[in-house]
Amino acid sequence: PLYQGSGGGHGGYGANSVSNSATGGTTYDNSTSPSLVGSGGGGNGNNSFGGNGGGYVRLTVTGSLQLDGIISANGTAGFGTGGGGGSGGSVWITAGTFAGLGNISANGGAGVPSAGGGGGGGRIAITYTSNSFSGNISASGGGGAYWGGAGTLYFKTNSQQYAQLIFDNGGNLASTNTTFTSDTSSVDVTIRNGAIVQTPSSFWTMHNLLIRSNAMLTAPVLSTSQRTISSLGTVTIETGGALNVDGCGFTSDTGPGFGSGGSFKSGGGHGGFGGGIVSGGNAYDSISAPTLAGSGGASYPSGPPYSYGGAGGGAVQLTVNNHTLTVNGSISANGTAGGFNSGGGSGGSISISAGTLTGLGNISANGGAGNNAGGGGGGRIYINCTASNIFAGNISATGGSGLLPGGAGTIYKKIFSSGQVLVDNGGLSGTNTPLSSAFGFPSQPFNLTISGGATAMALTPLPLLSNLTVGAGSLLSSPASSNLFVAVLKDVNVQPGGAVSVDSKGYALASGPGSGTNRASQGSGGGYGGAGGASASGATGGITYGSATQPVDLGSGGGSGAATATGGSDGGGAIRFSVGGIFN
Repeated sequence: PLYQGSGGGHGGYGANSVSNSATGGTTYDNSTSPSLVGSGGGGNGNNSFGGNGGGYVRLTVTGSLQLDGIISANGTAGFGTGGGGGSGGSVWITAGTFAGLGNISANGGAGVPSAGGGGGGGRIAITYTSNSFSGNISASGGGGAYWGGAGTLYFKTNSQQYAQLIFDNGGNLASTNTTFTSDTSSVDVTIRNGAIVQTPSSFWTMHNLLIRSNAMLTAPVLSTSQRTISSLGTVTIETGGALNVDGCGFTSDTGPGFGSGGSFKSGGGHGGFGGGIVSGGNAYDSISAPTLAGSGGASYPSGPPYSYGGAGGGAVQLTVNNHTLTVNGSISANGTAGGFNSGGGSGGSISISAGTLTGLGNISANGGAGNNAGGGGGGRIYINCTASNIFAGNISATGGSGLLPGGAGTIYKKIFSSGQVLVDNGGLSGTNTPLSSAFGFPSQPFNLTISGGATAMALTPLPLLSNLTVGAGSLLSSPASSNLFVAVLKDVNVQPGGAVSVDSKGYALASGPGSGTNRASQGSGGGYGGAGGASASGATGGITYGSATQPVDLGSGGGSGAATATGGSDGGGAIRFSVGGIFN
């Protein structure tokens, strides 16, 4: 047997063993003043031996530190059949002048290849009065079956207000995570070279944040409460970099909009309903101020499942206080796909407040795909720009694909004082997206756009709109037995292939002021503007009613016949438009 061992943790988590049977060691210590040694890797002490953790170096130099050699606190490699690597230790240096061409390292040790997990990187902190050091400084995770997580690098010039906190995993892309607990409000944070960093708490404040290519900022799994990231300066996400909380929300069969079971497993709901035959996961949260994570899809079969529904996306709030947010990479809170015959998780929530939003990247809170089941509903996105919005990338909150795709989520963009709510399902003809005062409409008139195959259902009267656009393949409707009233300050544009429809949303079978009648198991037609037609058996048609000049009533149902299907013979609904500009 391999007797697989995981890597030890310190600044970064240790990596799991190859089969994930042994989980990596956890993180500890302080990134600004590290003082603890590294931890050993896993082994069985017989034929599988874990590496040792690195030690601790504390160096205080009141004058000049000239380093052209090496200062190291590295973990050692695991050995035998499957030992895990030891984690890097600590290096803490205080100097007046710091110079040289040497090397400082607190790297994790390697696990036995294809068996043991790599050790996590350690922690290095250096403060100085002046710095001309041009050598190498590293606290990377070790290799093995999986790479250990990056350690932490902290640099502070005494005369400067802001320190640097760097997470760098040496380009090792398949690494595990890094966490930290220190106060970083006066720190410029850089994540790079394969590092994957978890936010340290539900509320994290820093000065500037830079996420470089092939690096990620994320949240722990099951982060069902909103993670708030607040920058006092700028935030930049480069191409290939990511702020990613995909699948970090509610797990399968849980959450406010969890997918329902039965013979067909539905997707989780959030901004849009989850895909389902009778019903999918419910919608919840606020259009104008979303804060909640996505819900899990239904598992197959329930208790105990052989296959699990997808997890919901997490919830993240990013505040860039009147400065610039540049997104050339991605910000995502997507739900994950369901397993065999299981529903997809719903998209989570993204709330962004910035001075200027720019870039060519991607912002998404999409539902996960159902596997021979219902797709997850799209999540909710809110973007508020106080200065300008020159973002030219993609923003999406689409439902997930599946036998029955999920409904579109909602995207609310507020630029200066002008707002737009977008309901777009990316071309999928999915289930509904409910619009209701219970879901927190914007307080001021806004543009409403329904597109990409979305079906928006006005459960309560819509507020006053600035403009209304219904795109090709998309629909605005209302529930049965309720009027659809739309008041628009400016223009309405229902594009070719788009529709505002309340077909069969009136009175049900054999009901209403002009309901049809029945004779000898044959029903007559319902009446409204015209009388209903009589049946062949002589059942008289429904009577006329309502106003010809101001029609506001619902259509009446037809008379019942022999074995008339439930839901058949419904009357049409009622639509009222009040438009201040052009109706097209």
